[in-house]
Amino acid sequence: GGAGLSHAGADACSPQAGVAGAPGAMGCENVLAEFHLWDTARVGVIRRKHLEDVFGVLLPASGSSISGEQLRPLLDRFTDPSGDAVEYERLIRFLYDSEGESEAHSVQNADESNALDFAESPTSPGYGTDWSAPSTPRQQPTPRLHFRRLLAELKQVHLAMRSEDSCGLLLCQPVQDNLMHWQADMAFPPNSPLQRSLEELAASLFDTSRGRVTFHVRFPVDYPLSPPEVRIHEPRLKFRSAPVTLGGHVCSHLLTSQGWSPGSTMSHVFQELRRELLEAGAEVDVALSVKRGYPEAPPQLQRLRTPLFPLANGFLREGVSAVSAALGSAFLGDLGRLEESDKVGLPVDCADEIFSQGDDLQLPLMFEIKTRLGRKTHCALYEFLEGLPSDHVLLPRWIMDDLFLEEREAVSIRGVDLARIRFVKIQPHSVDFYQAVQHAGGEVAHLLTRSLSRFSALTEDTSVPIQICGGRYNVRIVHLEPQAAVRIIDPDVQQDFEFRVDFDPAPDLEDEADLRRRQNELMRRYQLRREEHEAVLRALEERRSAARRRHFEALRARVEAAAGLDAGAGCDVELLLRLPGGEQARARLRDGAPTAALYALALQSRWAEESCPWGIQLLASYPRQVLREGGLVTKAMHRSAVAVREEPAPEDDDELFREAGEAEEEKAAVEEEMKAAEEEKEEEASPSVKNASGRDREIEEAKAVANEEQEDEEEEEEGDAEEEEEEAEDEE
Repeated sequence: GGAGLSHAGADACSPQAGVAGAPGAMGCENVLAEFHLWDTARVGVIRRKHLEDVFGVLLPASGSSISGEQLRPLLDRFTDPSGDAVEYERLIRFLYDSEGESEAHSVQNADESNALDFAESPTSPGYGTDWSAPSTPRQQPTPRLHFRRLLAELKQVHLAMRSEDSCGLLLCQPVQDNLMHWQADMAFPPNSPLQRSLEELAASLFDTSRGRVTFHVRFPVDYPLSPPEVRIHEPRLKFRSAPVTLGGHVCSHLLTSQGWSPGSTMSHVFQELRRELLEAGAEVDVALSVKRGYPEAPPQLQRLRTPLFPLANGFLREGVSAVSAALGSAFLGDLGRLEESDKVGLPVDCADEIFSQGDDLQLPLMFEIKTRLGRKTHCALYEFLEGLPSDHVLLPRWIMDDLFLEEREAVSIRGVDLARIRFVKIQPHSVDFYQAVQHAGGEVAHLLTRSLSRFSALTEDTSVPIQICGGRYNVRIVHLEPQAAVRIIDPDVQQDFEFRVDFDPAPDLEDEADLRRRQNELMRRYQLRREEHEAVLRALEERRSAARRRHFEALRARVEAAAGLDAGAGCDVELLLRLPGGEQARARLRDGAPTAALYALALQSRWAEESCPWGIQLLASYPRQVLREGGLVTKAMHRSAVAVREEPAPEDDDELFREAGEAEEEKAAVEEEMKAAEEEKEEEASPSVKNASGRDREIEEAKAVANEEQEDEEEEEEGDAEEEEEEAEDEE
């Protein structure tokens, strides 16, 4: 039942779709009939806010529901032939709420809820029966949009992307917040042909983001009961290097009705797609991808599904082996005419089964061929061949190539009733087609009509070879009317009919404006890439200079610490330092001073400050020797010349940054040691200062005591002298 809403509703929305029993019906009437809106005056109660959100209009202020007459102009608006490609998805959003529950109930309860029934049943229009409204509508199960399932699967994919089992996925998100339409970016193993060609494309476009394959996934209304549709958005793959059509549709057994299971998850789908592309040896068509990607997907899903093409003449065989005309010629004789056609050869026993229909025989005899990957094509009968085994069919080699079929691969074949062609849009594979048309002259539409008329049937998203001036040129069938598969032959050979032909530009076709635009864009990207590269080089060079500076300062601090007080002080030995660049410096050191003092003097020079050498060596001229950093200066070196040689920095950046970091740590350790030594010296000096001050105080106290005693003695002497004078006066 779900497939009816998903696909029949999509076809009904197309302006070309007609309604049986109501010829020429279009727009709203078609939609109402397709969705079983039997009583348009009593449409189901649908929430006002939901309608306003979907259609972007304000509804009448009275009440919270909307009648069929009020709904009609809204449906007309979104099914108008000039409408955009989102009509189908908006109608689906309109019919279902965000929780996945249908807004409509059964028509059986119309008095209570004014409801409607969308479900497709064996007696509904999706199966080719009467389109008129039934007198007694039956309750049918309605399809549900399983948004919770989709949300859970999206979360599962995101969790897988953060784990080791990421399937190469780099991105997975809804397109424009539409949970029914996902975009996924996938990368592949670096050594695979596909990833190498992706990197080549990214380099040619100066765009690193192009080193991935972008998939678009669209879900049907009845997902997960039906499989999703997966297409490649960009880049273009080499045609037939993988099971991908020229329109970008990915063919996989997992995505067919036979291979799909409701228990399958999107994580499993992405894993399977990645495996199949790698096993097929897919490669990017760089020459085409730099010009354009795959075309946008049509708004309708699965226009080739089986219920749209009823079984004809009761003929259906599954699991038969497909054999090319070239291989069948070995035991059936010359089959050159079959190879040049688009028809199928059947065994003789099929004739008895088909012609047993008697008066109910449907002509012309048309057949649908379906592969294990879900690829379909339609064709007429070549003839019933004597000697062809009953479980085999003969096909032209070009049809097998287009269907990705190998010899003796199993296919299913069934009789179908196809509508006669009214319109076809094609897309040439290359610009060679235009050159051939120009060389042939005449009217293009007439030429294409005549070239396509030699086929018996056409199918969307297949490629056929057409003859122009004796040459064969492949074209892709982009769009057909009135259905996705049509017949060109007619049982009434006396009646001539015409059909309209249009075409899309070839993938490699570019006019001068497009070429200039692409060249300007490439030049802009090149300039931007160049500026980014130069900025990276500047940042790297700045980082290198900073690392050299840190290493130099650490080296100078270390040798200055080793030189101690001898760094530039002394008079016993006079030396001449010859620095790189012709600069000279004189050093006077004491006998026995460490050679680290010479290193310190060299590293304190202007040359060293400007060039920040990674390391230096000292070479004495007499006696000839290399002065090591841990050596001593002797009188024998008096008035000798010492050459300073610079040591190069490591060429490897990682080693340079690592050693610079170690030197920085060593410098910090040296500074800590020097600080600790100074603190120890201060602690050692503090007791002597205390002792000196104590002695000074004792001396001062002793002097004070001595002064007091002397003053006392003087006072006693003065007292004695006064007594003696008084005694002398008394005696006198």
